[in-house]
Amino acid sequence: MSPKGHREAAARRITDLASDPRPYFTVKGLAEYWVVSRKQIYKQIDAGTLPAIRLGVRLFRIGKADALEFEHQARIIAPPPERAKRLTEVLTKPVKMRGQSEVQTKPLKTRRRT
Repeated sequence: MSPKGHREAAARRITDLASDPRPYFTVKGLAEYWVVSRKQIYKQIDAGTLPAIRLGVRLFRIGKADALEFEHQARIIAPPPERAKRLTEVLTKPVKMRGQSEVQTKPLKTRRRT
């Protein structure tokens, strides 16, 4: 497969985990598919509930069988692809914060003082 083919395969979204031909998935791909944050995936990997192969400091690949087993054990029900895509778009939409002259690409984390 050419380098371009690898990039195209990596860019495809997971529409159905069981029928996807890829043997391994990225943290980002599974987070989008399950509509959770990447941080939640990393927490499951650190806890040992989601087995993963470490390729670098924060570079992991999760095997298809491990992802399916985790999905079954955690009773995760992935939303339909159309809904998952809309949820991902809404959650990553740029937000203009009060007092900011430009649109922020990530919402600022603020603490409420009581």
